[in-house]
Amino acid sequence: MATWKTARTGETEAEFRQFLAYLYEQGSTGKAATGVVTGMGVTATTPSATGSVVVGIGLAVCQPTTSGGAFPMPNGADTTLDIFTANPMQFVTNPRNDIVGVDQSTGALSVLTGTPNAVATDPAIPATFVPLARLRHAANATTIASSKIDDLRVTVKPFGVTTAPVWTAYTPTWTADTTNPSKGAGTLTGSYLRTGNEIDCVILLTVGSGAVGGSGSYKLSLPFTADPNRDIQGRATFTVGSNTYNMLPTFAGGNADLRLLTTANPTGVWDNATPTAMTFSTLRLRVRYTAV
Repeated sequence: MATWKTARTGETEAEFRQFLAYLYEQGSTGKAATGVVTGMGVTATTPSATGSVVVGIGLAVCQPTTSGGAFPMPNGADTTLDIFTANPMQFVTNPRNDIVGVDQSTGALSVLTGTPNAVATDPAIPATFVPLARLRHAANATTIASSKIDDLRVTVKPFGVTTAPVWTAYTPTWTADTTNPSKGAGTLTGSYLRTGNEIDCVILLTVGSGAVGGSGSYKLSLPFTADPNRDIQGRATFTVGSNTYNMLPTFAGGNADLRLLTTANPTGVWDNATPTAMTFSTLRLRVRYTAV
């Protein structure tokens, strides 16, 4: 039937699901985008990490085909998902990536188990699967810490609804190749906005009394490891007294950190002497990049 009245006597499940598709953000006309409407965050177990993770309450939606309609999939309670009993990492000599998500074909929380490799890669994600998080297991791991969980949720809004972006705070680390600097009485804060794997990141560093310059090229940590095959965009300003210097970002530290390159007067890599001594200074940085 090309056109029908919904909620009529004799309506089929496929017809009802095709109607549901129009209630969500559209991937294409009549096909709801696949992702998370609300909640469904994946966290480590508390009070201590174990070989399981916890998936929070929320709602995911998946529509593999236009004709099949949309499949809303609520999670009504925080749910502990065992990872290592069926697929342990103990005595495994290479790291492994797993993907936690919701399987539309079963309507249940599920784990796509990766293959251990010297350089771990994600398992293939089918169209019937809503990814929620990546679990990065080190060789011989027996627990899953919060630092090993990457948020992969893609937000799907009810159709026609727009929402303001939500920034998440994080604490960057400031290091150097030889001796780490310290900000003294200053401050170091960061925040990021994540859309899929696209990251918008802001860092503010103020250097106060009692600061230590350290030695070697400086680095600032990113909220998520960057994809080295994708470009980074952004700029930083470094202000000391009445002088302001412009700097450009580049990846460092296995793509988990940033270095900053000064563009003029003088040129070089940001350190305790380039572009100038950092005492009582302010760094403002904003970058956009793609996470792995």
